[in-house]
Amino acid sequence: MSISTTILLFLGLRGAQLWLLLLIGLIIFGAARLPKIMRNLGKGVHSFKQGMEEAKAEMNKPVKSADEIIREREAAANGSITSTAKAKDSDGPNA
Repeated sequence: MSISTTILLFLGLRGAQLWLLLLIGLIIFGAARLPKIMRNLGKGVHSFKQGMEEAKAEMNKPVKSADEIIREREAAANGSITSTAKAKDSDGPNA
């Protein structure tokens, strides 16, 4: 059962009530704009589902230990120091 169907059933909307909502939407938005609105609504639902899956994947990623984080920071700091030192050496003694 899709989310939209679940929501509509939760609200107690069935049969004739759904047709009435569709007719009101058709009157308010017009026949030309209704397909665009539904297409955009579908894109929004797809985007929402994709975001939920990305969030689940992010939550299921293994957590780094404190030791791993410290090692990564030290490596990054050592890498920036050595690249700075190399840049000073390449300028020459007259810089």
